[in-house]
Amino acid sequence: MPTSARTPYVVGAATLACVLLAIPILESTFAAAPHTSSVVIFSLVTLVVMLVGGVLLMHAGDIHAEPATVFSWRPLVYIAVLASAWAMVIAETPHATYFLFALIGISQWLLPERTGAFVTLGLTVFTIVGQVFHHGASTGTIVGPLLIAVLMLAFMHMYRAMRFEALQKNAVIAELRDAQGQLVESEREKARITEREHLGRDLHDTTAQSLSSVILRLGLAEEALDSGESAGALEHVRSASDATSEALSELRSAITHLTPKGSGPTRLEAALVRVAETARSRAVSNRRGTTPVIECRVAPDLPELDMTTATSLVRIVQSSLANALDHARASRIEVRAYTDGGELHIDIEDDGRGFDVDEALLGPRSDSGGYGLGFVVQRSRELGGNAAIIAAPGDGTLISVTIPVSQTPSDPPASPVSPH
Repeated sequence: MPTSARTPYVVGAATLACVLLAIPILESTFAAAPHTSSVVIFSLVTLVVMLVGGVLLMHAGDIHAEPATVFSWRPLVYIAVLASAWAMVIAETPHATYFLFALIGISQWLLPERTGAFVTLGLTVFTIVGQVFHHGASTGTIVGPLLIAVLMLAFMHMYRAMRFEALQKNAVIAELRDAQGQLVESEREKARITEREHLGRDLHDTTAQSLSSVILRLGLAEEALDSGESAGALEHVRSASDATSEALSELRSAITHLTPKGSGPTRLEAALVRVAETARSRAVSNRRGTTPVIECRVAPDLPELDMTTATSLVRIVQSSLANALDHARASRIEVRAYTDGGELHIDIEDDGRGFDVDEALLGPRSDSGGYGLGFVVQRSRELGGNAAIIAAPGDGTLISVTIPVSQTPSDPPASPVSPH
């Protein structure tokens, strides 16, 4: 069945044929020529051949919405039969030459460009020979068909070139849209991965640290029970219960995307003080029976930071303090924050047992952890700064984070916030 793309072509070709065949009919009628009836009959036969053949070709699938690029024998037979019917009109009147426009147009559309050019040449010679044979040689009978052939060849060549360029542009646009779709999907996947990484870091620096504290306290409670110190064991269990409640609160905060404690959108000083206070409440006595001292030295004129930056810095300090409390066996931990030369400096230092930095950062991860230092470095880089980790076995640890800020230098803090 014909498609909506092919039907307009057939209708247009039929309309053009009617107009061009009407010219010799009208000329013969107004001139009262004796061959008028023959012209009318042969013109109608030519029109019928054209329409019937066009419908058959359309059902055979030889008429397309664009000029043909593949040769088929059916259009060639159609053009030959149509030219034969048109030859009877040429024999009756010289004005039949106008139909050559339609015939060449049909040939150029139904046949590949090179084949169509040869057929056009043959039709032009056929027309000139017929006109000269039946009506005598003249400028019109020779130049007219040649001019029609040149114009139609040039027109169809330009049409094919524009059509090819349009198809190329459409192909490029389709490729660009496909690439854009892939890019959008890649960005979405990247955003999902980034979000999972952020959630993982937040869970590590909050909930995981709280649960680690719970495990530590329950272990101390077990040791106290083994030693017969029921009161001490009860105190450790209560402390573990408080840490569990805090872990649950932090987990709910992460799920609902709430701002974590101590990550206010304006000032950083109070947030760091609260983080230090929370760490003091989690601190437990080490094997020597002493509780680590946590000092917080914060300059009073730290710059105002956006919520994302403040939150990341708070997470860095939380993770560093948790590592010092859970693994370093430190007796003293100090947090310092100040600005210098357009940079914000945050240092977390302890006098614990230290560790091998390369092994901690590059070594394999265990199920029990090993991600904290990597998260510290990653967060610092995301803020446009860097993190220096200085440690050695038996020689304590210093984690120094530096990020750029718009702020005049402040004096390094001289006195710590009083520990509770």
